[in-house]
Amino acid sequence: MNKQRTIMKDTIHLTVWAIAWDTRSGTDCAVFGTEAQADACLAEIIREDIEHKRTPEAQQVQALLDAGLENLSGAFALWQEFLKDPLHTYSWGPQTIRVPKALLVAKPLSRTIAPHPRSRRG
Repeated sequence: MNKQRTIMKDTIHLTVWAIAWDTRSGTDCAVFGTEAQADACLAEIIREDIEHKRTPEAQQVQALLDAGLENLSGAFALWQEFLKDPLHTYSWGPQTIRVPKALLVAKPLSRTIAPHPRSRRG
C-alpha cells in the first residue's frame, strides 16, 4: 500500500483528447492537448471527406461546420449517417493519462535542447 501511495504521489493526471480512426487507408490516431484542437482536427477530417460531394447532406454538413465547432456533434452525426464510408470508423473523446512527474519538462524545450553537433554555433 505504501508503494502505491508513492507511485500516485510521483505522477500527475493529464487529460488529453484523442481521435482514432480505422479506414481503408489504415488505422491511426491523433492526440491533442485541448478539446478545441481535437474538434478542429475532426472537423477537418469531415471537410476533406465531403469536399467533392455535391449532395444536400454534404451541403448541410458543410453549413454546420461553417457555423462553428459548437455544431460539430450535429455535423458528425449527419456525416456518419449519410456520407461517410460505412466501413470507416471514428471515435473521439477525452482520455486521462498518468505521467511520472520526472518526465514533465519544467522549462521550454527550446532552452534545453543543445545545438546540433554540425552547427557552426558555439
